[in-house]
Amino acid sequence: MLPVGVLIPTRNSMAFLPHHVKTMRRWLDLAQEIVVVDSESSDGTVEYLRTKLPADRTRFFMRPPGLYHAWNFGVRQIGAQFTYVSTVGDEISREGIAHLVEVAERLSCDVVISPPDFVAEDGQPVRANLWPVHEIISFWNLEGEICVEGMLLFVMALSFLPFALLGSSASNLYRTAMLQENPFPTEFGRNGDGAWGFFNALEIRLGITSMRVSSFRKHQKTYRNAEYATEDPDQRMLAAGLKRLEETLKLRPEMKADAAHLGLESFIRQKLAVQRWREQLRQYRRLPLPWIFNPLAWNARIHRNAAHDGCKELLKSALATPPLERLQVR
Repeated sequence: MLPVGVLIPTRNSMAFLPHHVKTMRRWLDLAQEIVVVDSESSDGTVEYLRTKLPADRTRFFMRPPGLYHAWNFGVRQIGAQFTYVSTVGDEISREGIAHLVEVAERLSCDVVISPPDFVAEDGQPVRANLWPVHEIISFWNLEGEICVEGMLLFVMALSFLPFALLGSSASNLYRTAMLQENPFPTEFGRNGDGAWGFFNALEIRLGITSMRVSSFRKHQKTYRNAEYATEDPDQRMLAAGLKRLEETLKLRPEMKADAAHLGLESFIRQKLAVQRWREQLRQYRRLPLPWIFNPLAWNARIHRNAAHDGCKELLKSALATPPLERLQVR
């Protein structure tokens, strides 16, 4: 048995549960405990899981709808050293979850992330845009595991915003105490895990493994996107993260040397430019006239892309010569 607590958040998930439970049974005997947090399901989700999950290790809780509210509540119930979030529809292998635990213990990581494969509802492979974890592994030609922390991790998280450095939590493993002390933000719609990775980048040790241990299923959600829509989440996330950076540097001035070495101010300028031009383009897209007929919209798009490319070049430079004391390669 592994020191892992499994969190299963559900909400009218019956359409995907039979297959999900089938895949979980391949490794669920390794889990120390299982916590199901259901959000007012009316399709038999809870009843089904009560008959399929091991009764001696499973606890059920009911909470009102709220994506990361449910996650945070569930994490608080877990006593195991590590937490794995088994989001319905996504899969992980038996070897995979054992591998994530081994990496977390060997490298003393707070989080371990891995690159998922992408599948359609029927389980067939599909093409998809690469996530940050895929790009990082490709850039470093990583074959194995690496641990990143400090200012380098912060600029990595900053560069990829609004995309989540963590990728999918169903591909990751978390140190339970870290999640309990630092819950997922709930004010950024469906990007709470993205915000979590950005806000806590200066505090955590992030393990990255090149081993593909999971699959991310592209399927229709059981909730409406409007339920989690928020006003300007990307800009608010960036502002909040930069404020936390400022506060951290006041408390830990020794980090300023790393910030200067990595060119942090240039990263911030480029990311602010990306957000500024992105917002202008968003405003033009709200107009009745299709944005493709608006020269000002094309101008904003060109500037946004240029700022984004500038940010990516800065990141490539930072990753090409990382401070050796920030990395552990195995």
